[in-house]
Amino acid sequence: MFTISKDGISVTLPLRTPRSRLNVDREALEFLGFTFVGEGEEAELESETFLDNAGAEQAVNRKNIITALQQQTAFDGYSIAAQ
Repeated sequence: MFTISKDGISVTLPLRTPRSRLNVDREALEFLGFTFVGEGEEAELESETFLDNAGAEQAVNRKNIITALQQQTAFDGYSIAAQ
């Protein structure tokens, strides 16, 4: 499990299998600025990519998000810690 923090606010991002739908981590992803369309189990991400600090598109998945946070290559102002 990871804790993502910014400005004194924290949310958790559990480790899950890669096949888990991203909407199960909606709170953490919305905290990072992602937008979902739809409700409940039918919710889908509005965009399937995010831009890193170099301007390159990265696929939205747990591995890429965690790596970008750990290496500080995206999501300026956020930090991540393994629990």
